[in-house]
Amino acid sequence: MTPNDIQLRKYRKRFQLLDVNGNGVLELSDYQAIARRFRQNFDLEPGSDNANAIDDTYTRLFAAMHRHGDRNGDGHVDENEFIQTSAASLLGRPDGFDRAIKPVLTVICQVCDKDGNALLDRDEFRRFLTAEGAPDEACAQSLAHLYPANATTITFDQFTEATRQFYCSPDPDAPGNWLFGDF
Repeated sequence: MTPNDIQLRKYRKRFQLLDVNGNGVLELSDYQAIARRFRQNFDLEPGSDNANAIDDTYTRLFAAMHRHGDRNGDGHVDENEFIQTSAASLLGRPDGFDRAIKPVLTVICQVCDKDGNALLDRDEFRRFLTAEGAPDEACAQSLAHLYPANATTITFDQFTEATRQFYCSPDPDAPGNWLFGDF
């Protein structure tokens, strides 16, 4: 399935955040850097259950992207391959999001929910965004679009729905489009 202009812009934004070292291809080191930022942002002790869970999740996420995304066999996943793979797996399959992204969100929610209340407060959400590489301006934009007026928390279901909108929605007005800031 071919992404529309809105989806294409969001996938490009996501690629930019995943390409931590900015060399134009996704590598294991990019995903390891994101996991490292999660460990730092959430004060995860090396070897703890949450540190191991985030490390394993991002290693598996990279392995899946590399396995399915290296379409030309050059050993790398560039932006076009990332977009093609994301569109095929997330837009081209009715269960794509639930299979590819939802398990990752389960681990992210477990790690981000520092106070264990099954909600993401604004600070926890900002820590998530900065672990993913979003700059402060993008964090402010995301919070403004995803947190209802004067809300201090969102539920895991609201976070999951916003993430689904980011990856899958063609609607230009979907709040989840702003998950990682301006797109």
